[in-house]
Amino acid sequence: MTSNLIVRDATHAINGDSSREGDRALHLKSRIAAVADLEREFLEECVQVLVASDGGDETDADILEALFVLGLGRPEVLAEMGLDQVSIGRRLAARMEREELPEASLAVLEFLLEHDPEHRGVQRDHAALMRRLGMVQSLVDRHLAAAGQLMSNGRNAEAIEVLREVLLLDRTRKDVARTIRDLRFADIEKHDERKNRVRKLLLVAAGSVLLVLLGLRERRLFDEYRALAGDDAGTVESVGARLNGVERFVDRHPVWLGSFGALEERGRLRIELDRLIREADRERLLRDQSLQHALEEAAWAMERGRDRARSGDFVSAIAELQRALELGGDDWSESEQIERNIRVLQQALDERR
Repeated sequence: MTSNLIVRDATHAINGDSSREGDRALHLKSRIAAVADLEREFLEECVQVLVASDGGDETDADILEALFVLGLGRPEVLAEMGLDQVSIGRRLAARMEREELPEASLAVLEFLLEHDPEHRGVQRDHAALMRRLGMVQSLVDRHLAAAGQLMSNGRNAEAIEVLREVLLLDRTRKDVARTIRDLRFADIEKHDERKNRVRKLLLVAAGSVLLVLLGLRERRLFDEYRALAGDDAGTVESVGARLNGVERFVDRHPVWLGSFGALEERGRLRIELDRLIREADRERLLRDQSLQHALEEAAWAMERGRDRARSGDFVSAIAELQRALELGGDDWSESEQIERNIRVLQQALDERR
């Protein structure tokens, strides 16, 4: 039952004083800290009540705020319900702005950015709200700080995109335009340097290949490698045989023209063998579980058969016992006794007729 009183109690327990006045960021921070100390069972009940009262776009801001606080204070409780605190937070921010509480909306979005600084959707919402609030300079400063962090991490392409946002906000920033130009030149130089390095490596490799191909040893090793047992069957046995052959070959011949291919195949075969073993174990577990389930059903059918026999319903009793035999299988320890019981019941039934 989710009456208004229950919903009101849940939101008050999570949100505390529902007044929208005062420092919203400080209030949210205090409520997130308070929720972290509440009992899990109580919070789960609150989530169930709040989710049941979620009416989509028209959901009351107190409900969204409570879910948002829960998501940041105890994210595991929200996750168990399949809820995402980021999407709830974005909905709360939009709702608060519609209720003409832009500062509260901004506080929510800034909490989300602390939680997930690289979430594109939150970044867009936050930037758009700051523009609407006339906080262009603050937004520019935030973008510049983010671009600086990206550049220090070597993520120049992403930094350029952020700096472009700065130019859209303030076209007088010639320093930003110069930075974008410098970053582009740096990327071009880095790309050219990488191409030269790759070209040199390819030339060295080509020379090595030509030299090795001239040697009889490499030809013999190549033929020997090709002759190793295959794994076409795709079974644990066939893949294992191929892997054993490749590993012995690599141990004997660590350096040869095809060593990289052999090492790559060895890695692939190890992964494939591990996958096949896990798959076989999973299938065996499923068979065991299926067998166990069948035996349990057989035991229940046997008990139902005995109950029907005691009540004198021999026809139903025989049917249940026969079902127990089918479920239990030939190796079931109860099979022989059940077959005797069926014969006795059938004889009694024939006599009764």
